Amino acid sequence: MSEIFFQFETEIGADNEHIQNEIKKRLSLLNGVTEADAEVSSQKIGLQEVVTIITAAVLVLKEGRSMVAQVRGFIPEIINLIKDIKGIKDAFIEIGSERKRLKEISDTDLQKLGESIDIA
Repeated sequence: MSEIFFQFETEIGADNEHIQNEIKKRLSLLNGVTEADAEVSSQKIGLQEVVTIITAAVLVLKEGRSMVAQVRGFIPEIINLIKDIKGIKDAFIEIGSERKRLKEISDTDLQKLGESIDIA
């Protein structure tokens, strides 16, 4: 099994509890996801800016190349999720210790994701 982490940045004044529940619900419906969870946290960026982040984790049965192919299939669906749920500014995927913008993810990034999960 592989655990993949996503982060969703929300707009100021957004209904974060509602967004959290919707993210969890939508991610759990993705093909191949056995479990999904999401929680709200704040992250300080710079000296004064505080951004609300909803961190979500999905558990998939596949590993290695199969998992990478599965995550590649998730990307368009998660990008649609961003458009559908009011209050989400952007989404990111955690690859090792890096955070990559989902809309800019490359095949090389996905290969690194597979390698980082195989090592863990």
